[in-house]
Amino acid sequence: MDKTDPIDCRLKKSVMLLRGWRWMSLVSTQREEAIHILGSEAKFLVQIGPKHPEYAKQIGKLIVAYQRLITAMKEGG
Repeated sequence: MDKTDPIDCRLKKSVMLLRGWRWMSLVSTQREEAIHILGSEAKFLVQIGPKHPEYAKQIGKLIVAYQRLITAMKEGG
């Protein structure tokens, strides 16, 4: 994912990544790799949040969704 995209496009890509991994989490056998990918995206969102306060609510919701999926995958669910 290109991290230099305009913020609107970047957030849309982040949502698509989250949706894809929600589905993949049901069938994936490589949980650690998936958790790493999801964690990297969540960290990126945390970093861009202060730079784009106008998107704070949307970014915050994505961060929470990523964290919930990571937690669920770590618990094996």
